[in-house]
Amino acid sequence: MTYLVLGLGAVYRDIVLSVPEFKEGGKVRAHSMVVRTGGNATNSLKVLNTVLGRYPEYRLGLLFTLGCGEGLGEKMIRELESHSINVGCVLREGHDVAVAYVIEDEKRKSRSVVSWNK
Repeated sequence: MTYLVLGLGAVYRDIVLSVPEFKEGGKVRAHSMVVRTGGNATNSLKVLNTVLGRYPEYRLGLLFTLGCGEGLGEKMIRELESHSINVGCVLREGHDVAVAYVIEDEKRKSRSVVSWNK
């Protein structure tokens, strides 16, 4: 028997900036930057893949729409597939990929997120 774990949700291009401390209204230089494919359902399936990936009876799937500006849509799909996530996607011509800027405050161990979706 095969079990399908299906995620539904937005797919974002996450830009994660780590800063020593994030102060409102201040200026700070990031220690590091990581760019990855994200979104709630996407991130959940990536984590599930680390647990269920060794069990062939479980398959992971994700249904979503995705803007394909700057050719990022296809790259993001390939990244998802590299995590053993089967994708069902509608690429939206003329729309940009949704972006989430994530600021990780190393001192407070907190994250602030600014999303942009057009």
